[in-house]
Amino acid sequence: TITLYATYKQKTVSESEEEEDRAALDFSSVTTYSMSVGDTVSLATLIGESSVYYEIQSGSDAVELGSGTLTAIGPGSAIVKAIDWDDSSKSWSCNITVTVEGFTGSSLDYKLIGHWEDGNSYLVFDADKTGELKVYKNGSLLQESTFTWASLENSHGKYLTLSNCSANYLEGKTYTITSITSTSLRLHGYLAFGVSQDTSWIRR
Repeated sequence: TITLYATYKQKTVSESEEEEDRAALDFSSVTTYSMSVGDTVSLATLIGESSVYYEIQSGSDAVELGSGTLTAIGPGSAIVKAIDWDDSSKSWSCNITVTVEGFTGSSLDYKLIGHWEDGNSYLVFDADKTGELKVYKNGSLLQESTFTWASLENSHGKYLTLSNCSANYLEGKTYTITSITSTSLRLHGYLAFGVSQDTSWIRR
């Protein structure tokens, strides 16, 4: 007769893991939360007895989800939801507010601010809402202008408007922001070439 014995070892949780669990943001007890751009917070993997996953319901310009974390990427507000893996009807939401010290513009404004290049051509959007454009073609300066700028985001899309332009041809022009990330910008509109066209810019 051969007798087999099985040994079961219970997993122990280290003090550091317990501290991380306690420090994680739990939407069952926290329904509003403030962050600064660049902050990252851990998210609870369990809410009560529910194993949860997370979705951004609104405000993807303000926050982004990582592996068990939430990071603030731009000023604005967001709604993040924790959802039970086994029962999607069970969920918990948290309203997140993201700020930048000394900055009062929108999340879209924050993304636009900087120096953007397309070959020798460049666009500059400053935090005081002034800017500059220089467009080169075949190495020669084709157009240039200073301006003030404003951004708009609604259910139809994202837009950029220029005013107080030193070059009259740009005055009052509106551009569609077809895409924008931390490193790239795509615009549709008239900049210098006689017709509206798509242009791509890379952040310097």
